[in-house]
Amino acid sequence: MSPNEIILEPADLRWLEMKAKENKTTIAALIGQAVKRMRQEEDKAEYPSFELLLEQTRGIWKGSDGLEYQQIIRGEWA
Repeated sequence: MSPNEIILEPADLRWLEMKAKENKTTIAALIGQAVKRMRQEEDKAEYPSFELLLEQTRGIWKGSDGLEYQQIIRGEWA
C-alpha cells in the first residue's frame, strides 16, 4: 500500500482518534475498513444478489410447463 494524505475536519479527526483507540487499531486501518465497506455496499447496489434476482423473477414463466419447453428446445439441438 502507498501512503496517502487526507484532509479532515478537526472534529472528524478527533472522532477517528477516539474510535481507533476504542478498537485498538490505527486511523489508517479504520479508514481502510470504511472504504472497503463503502465499496461492498456500492457493489451490492450495482449487482443484486442471486437470491434477490430469483425473488424478483419468480413466476415470470406462466402459461406452460417450463420443463416441457426445455425438452422441446433441447430436442432441436439433436
